[in-house]
Amino acid sequence: MKEKSMLDRKSLLTLVSIGLGLGLLITGLAWPWWSLSLVGASLLLTGAWLNVQQRFPSAGPRQGIPKPVLLLAVVAAMALVYLFPELFVPGCGGMPRAFAGCPAACRVTTCTDWDAPGENGCDARPPHKGCCVSYETSCVEGCGDEDPDDPPPPVYRPPTVSGTIGCAVPGAEGWCLSGAALNLSASDPQGYALTISGDLAGAAFSCAGPACSQALPIGSGTTHFQASAPASGLSSALGSAPFAFDPTPPTATLVISGTNGASGWYTAASVSVTGADATSGISVTQVSVDGGPWQSSATLLEGTHSVVGRALDHAGNLILTPAQVVKVDATAPTISASVSPGTRLTDWYLSKVSVSASVLDVTSGIGLTEYRLNGGSWEPGDQLTILADGLHTVDFRTTDRAGNASSASLSIMLDATPPKSAFSQPLEGTTLKVTGTVLLSGISIDALSGLAATEISLDDGETWQALPQTDGVWSYAWDTLRVRDGLYTLLVRADDQAGNRENTARVRIIVGNRPPKVEIQDSWWLWEAGDLKVQQRQISIRDVTLRISCAPYHPDVVLVYTGENFPASVTWDRRCGNGAYAAESGDYPVTLMACDTFGHCAEDSGFIKVPLIAPPAPTKTPTVEPAVAATATPEATRSVQKPHPTPTRLVPPPVVTPVPVPAAPFPQPAWLAWSLGILLAGLLALATAAVLDPRPRALRRLGKTLEGLARDGQA
Repeated sequence: MKEKSMLDRKSLLTLVSIGLGLGLLITGLAWPWWSLSLVGASLLLTGAWLNVQQRFPSAGPRQGIPKPVLLLAVVAAMALVYLFPELFVPGCGGMPRAFAGCPAACRVTTCTDWDAPGENGCDARPPHKGCCVSYETSCVEGCGDEDPDDPPPPVYRPPTVSGTIGCAVPGAEGWCLSGAALNLSASDPQGYALTISGDLAGAAFSCAGPACSQALPIGSGTTHFQASAPASGLSSALGSAPFAFDPTPPTATLVISGTNGASGWYTAASVSVTGADATSGISVTQVSVDGGPWQSSATLLEGTHSVVGRALDHAGNLILTPAQVVKVDATAPTISASVSPGTRLTDWYLSKVSVSASVLDVTSGIGLTEYRLNGGSWEPGDQLTILADGLHTVDFRTTDRAGNASSASLSIMLDATPPKSAFSQPLEGTTLKVTGTVLLSGISIDALSGLAATEISLDDGETWQALPQTDGVWSYAWDTLRVRDGLYTLLVRADDQAGNRENTARVRIIVGNRPPKVEIQDSWWLWEAGDLKVQQRQISIRDVTLRISCAPYHPDVVLVYTGENFPASVTWDRRCGNGAYAAESGDYPVTLMACDTFGHCAEDSGFIKVPLIAPPAPTKTPTVEPAVAATATPEATRSVQKPHPTPTRLVPPPVVTPVPVPAAPFPQPAWLAWSLGILLAGLLALATAAVLDPRPRALRRLGKTLEGLARDGQA
């Protein structure tokens, strides 16, 4: 048992010697440290010798460390160097950090990462170059090797600096109006020459110490300054001082708000001042009217005024605007109209009438007076004479020089002629496309004595009947269904209270109540022909329109025929109005409409059925014939014979086939893959070397030979 325990301790000592020696040898060769390499090589040879001793002792069974254990020791040494290289970085005195400390006097802290001024909130000022965001402490090489008898280095004290803001002419609110300067004074405890540097609101400067002065820029901001002694290499603390300098007066503009009139006049006006100052900003803007008190703004009364404005900035700079004349006239002129005496009965004048206007303006004066008759164009003048019969309106208007306007109106009624009647709908003298009940309306007027009676004749004046009227407006509902279709002449006449009878108003009406007869086949398949029938009544057919609907994807097919070339049937080649192919299956509405020469229309509709799978359609589209020209007359109401509801197409939803999405591979860190690769390569190299190494086999053969010699000697 004692011998076995000793062997176990030897095995452990052998393993530690081999692993530690190999690690130190690799580290020393990598940096390179030859002393550490020699120590590692010595430990490695010692471990190898102990292993050999265990394998070939002088007596007893063969012992030794197994190859897997040796391989594990080699891997552990490589992993130690690979995973913890910082333990073997050169430290103080040239030793690795894992084996040597660094005295406090030899430690140096340096910046490893900087932010430039203005970057990430860095507010560094000269002479600083930026803001440090990351530091690192290292050991100075060769530190601690100094001779203790060397004299200590000299100790220097940094310089000091102070700065004040000077102003020749102070202003308001802490601003300087003239002679603003930064006065600097610095001193050095050692008496060394000094340089003073810094910035004025971001603009860098430099001057020789111990005292200097820097003119301040226009504006406000902060100055920074610092003194440095090149001989000692030391600088003072960074000093700062705020400043505000505005030597420039503001700008001021007089603003006139209101309504512009004419000839330089305002009909309403108020005055104020706008100012601008790029440095300290505007503090106050004011205006003075006719030498009066200063005020922020003023509303001007009527008359001529002299206006002056001013602006004051926060620093105390003041500026005045040039005086400006403003003329205001807010009152319109007065105007009245009158009529000279003339012959009239009741409210009607029986002869020519003279009308005139009287105008007055006391501020800017009358500029122009005009008149117009019955809403016509305006003419210059203040009087006119009316000669024509009728209801007249006379308008006068006058404008003063400021542009204010006034107006006056008079109504004049002049009548020297009998009454008159006229149709309003239908129009007189027009031949009219009527049916059903027709509402005839019109007006009968008499400008002198008024109307006595109004009558209508439906048979060209053979018989008459009274027309009820209100203020000359009458209407008559004529039921044309009670008469035969044909041409009729209608007359209207009126009498006034004096017995005058007008020339009869006349209109010609053609009665046509029945539209053409239209029939279309209810439905047919795409490869069939649909039957069409159109039959005229008493009035000839003007045109026939066939429409095949391709909505909503393409324009409709529209075929127009005359009454003479209309076909008895129709086929469709499945092409729409733009030539596109109607690809969808379903029912396509077809509408047939026929109109006579008087605009009476009738229509019928059917469907062309298109199945999901259809045989080839006809290759020729029906020829489109030009429509027959018809008289341009108002279109009467169209009557639809057989309306059909529009079919609803059902489109099956598309079938969506799910597509499998491959799972994304799990991401692996790059450093883990490299580490495993290097480790496996090392293990493979060591295993190959252990298998191919011929020395173990030679040693075993030598051991067997020595054992045989030993047995022979004992024998």
